[in-house]
Amino acid sequence: MSVLRVFRKIAAALLFVALGSTMALILARRAPGDYTDTLRASRMPEDAIARERERLYLDRSLPELSRIWLAGLARLDLGTSYRFARPVTALLAERAPRTLALVSSAVFIAIAAGILWGTGLVHGRPLIRAPLSAAATLALSMPAIVVLFALMLVAAKAGWLAQGGHGLVIPILGVAALVLPAAGALARLHAQALDEALAEPWAAASAARGVSDGVLVWKLGMRIAATRVASVMPLVAANIFGASLLVEVVTGWAGLGRLMLDALVARDVFLVAGCTAAIAASVAALALAADVVVAALDPRTATREAGR
Repeated sequence: MSVLRVFRKIAAALLFVALGSTMALILARRAPGDYTDTLRASRMPEDAIARERERLYLDRSLPELSRIWLAGLARLDLGTSYRFARPVTALLAERAPRTLALVSSAVFIAIAAGILWGTGLVHGRPLIRAPLSAAATLALSMPAIVVLFALMLVAAKAGWLAQGGHGLVIPILGVAALVLPAAGALARLHAQALDEALAEPWAAASAARGVSDGVLVWKLGMRIAATRVASVMPLVAANIFGASLLVEVVTGWAGLGRLMLDALVARDVFLVAGCTAAIAASVAALALAADVVVAALDPRTATREAGR
């Protein structure tokens, strides 16, 4: 991957973070009510409420509020949370690692499971291909939150939630709920890519030269199919990120999802924008990593980019 392309990707990622977080700020500010409604409910004098609105920038217009946010974002100063009376960066530093641990675990497990699953759809025994295909269709058609409720029902029936390992069972169920839909989608994609790769002339030529089926599938065909899987990983990771926010709320996982919910309920506009910026930055970093992996697997992509 050329240095120029890396710089273009980084610039696009920064623009993505800035625009996404600013839109979240505007939408949160445009929602009915604001943080000072709770102060009115406590019968605080109007002059004190006016001073508080000025301190929190709630008296500013949307363009001015957006300018303040973007200026702070450029300095990595995301303002102060109304709800927690703490810097937004400190809150993100506490919560983001927990969400990243949840999402990264789900992403890596989904990749491994999807590749094995998809390979079984193409190269597995005929007896198991139909069940694997039906399972993949069912998995990718179910939202992660539905999978989570189903898994929690099974766990409750089995008595796992009532035992001492409750603190370990819930995170495992959360990861499993994120993995299953993503793995089903990747299995379908990988199976199609692997099937197309093995149908190319080079595969028939390799088989004619005595290359074993195992080497043909697991080494040569897998490398070509993995390029397509890597190219869609940013979309898969973005879907997992979005689903993880709901999963965190349901399971009580203290990550960005719970923090975002608290910010939305409190109309904490800077915290909403900060959470959005953290999520957008993570997705953009995964997209850049995916481009690096694709370039490593298929150097022709770098050549095509250089020719543009």
